[in-house]
Amino acid sequence: MAYDAKLMPARTFIRSGEGSIASYDWVDIAEGSGKVLFYGCADSISGATAYNLMTSQVYSSEIEVKTASATYDFYTPAFNLPQTIKGTAYINATYLGDNGGTADTTFQLKLYRAAADFSNISSVVAGEVVVGAKTTLLAIPCTQTNIKQGDKIHLIITLKKQAPSNYAYLGTDPQNRDGAGLVPSTDTDITTKLLVYIPFRIDL
Repeated sequence: MAYDAKLMPARTFIRSGEGSIASYDWVDIAEGSGKVLFYGCADSISGATAYNLMTSQVYSSEIEVKTASATYDFYTPAFNLPQTIKGTAYINATYLGDNGGTADTTFQLKLYRAAADFSNISSVVAGEVVVGAKTTLLAIPCTQTNIKQGDKIHLIITLKKQAPSNYAYLGTDPQNRDGAGLVPSTDTDITTKLLVYIPFRIDL
């Protein structure tokens, strides 16, 4: 079964209370939020790697990350206009513990302001413990948070292998290319995309 990168197929346009048109990938009418899809990816400049949350399906410098234990910090670009986060975020993440072992993960969203973490958008949420490669869906309840011009959203992911694994892998490629550990061309139930749906308040 081929993996569908979208939770909902169509992009929806809603008129906000300020009279502007906002674009959402998925509208949750019950909670009054519009979800915007961000893709986790990496860039590399002069040998230094940074992790980003982008709304475009760029080619990542790293198809996957591989570690025994590490923390990865993903940032959106700075927001140009005020926004309000409200509702539940969802993350599709694919990870693997090699050598027949498991991989453990945690996820947390924070508000980044003036070059530092300013407040928690969510608590720390543990991901599913997986054996082998698996694409998971994680729901992350968010505290209503006001975003100012210049703020960023900061996603913190911890990834750790458990014995007998030698390494844990996490997909970070919006183009869904094959990595060394995660290979969606042959394992069609997984993806190397890291999909992050952030909920923004809308006026219906």
